[in-house]
Amino acid sequence: MPLAAPDPSGVPATAWWVLYLRAAEARHPRSLLPDPLAADVLARSGWPARETFGPPVPPLAQYLAARSRVFDDEVRSFLARAPHGTVVALGEGLDTQFWRVDDGRVRWLTVDLPETLAWRRALLPQGPRQDTVACSVTDPRWAEGVDPAQPLLISAQGLMMYLPWEAVAGLVTLCAERFPGASLVFDTVPHWVAALARRHVLYCGTYRLPPLSSAMSPGSYERLRTLHPRIAGVRRLPWPACRGLTGLVLHHGQRSPLVRRALPGMVRLDVRQP
Repeated sequence: MPLAAPDPSGVPATAWWVLYLRAAEARHPRSLLPDPLAADVLARSGWPARETFGPPVPPLAQYLAARSRVFDDEVRSFLARAPHGTVVALGEGLDTQFWRVDDGRVRWLTVDLPETLAWRRALLPQGPRQDTVACSVTDPRWAEGVDPAQPLLISAQGLMMYLPWEAVAGLVTLCAERFPGASLVFDTVPHWVAALARRHVLYCGTYRLPPLSSAMSPGSYERLRTLHPRIAGVRRLPWPACRGLTGLVLHHGQRSPLVRRALPGMVRLDVRQP
């Protein structure tokens, strides 16, 4: 039975948009992100993604796949150091990352809104090492069930730009206070992208991207260090090599400090032990 369509004006609808584009990239013969489960989930959902989002835009699909690949690499690197570690995926949407990086031992916690978690339960397999918390990522209750003594990576892919800066700072502070030794990985959009979204001019088919509440360029990541004294490191994560125009802009553009300020970026914060 087809699932109920999300409110196209709300942030949860972006979960379908990202899934749709990631599935399109997965079908490319030189895909940056092999992800057969994404295409399978989209097909089984019965949801009219193409009618809503229009034909896939290859550079945009490749950008989202490149972003996911960087996040995947961070998780794999973490699990290589801590095979029994825990990954907390904040605002995970319909991402299939668990099945791309699972080492057979990782414990996985998805924190998302009840509507989104209902889609995940209907469409994605669930195993004994996976758990969910149904609440906003800004609600500190999600942190209560996470063991701070265990190795921990907190992932927030495609999330922070939908939160006002005060909420971003609060979330970073919460992680620094509750989880010594943890790492937090998230991505950002530059100010010009946020400005276009606020003007309601970013469309995909009949879908209009919701407003973005905060923006940050990779050149200003060092300000994150001032949010809490336990933040020991702030590292900008490089974009991987990509095809065509996307590769020219992301991979090669990041080498120029001037261009880098205008690009989306990804960052990892490391929290020191007290």
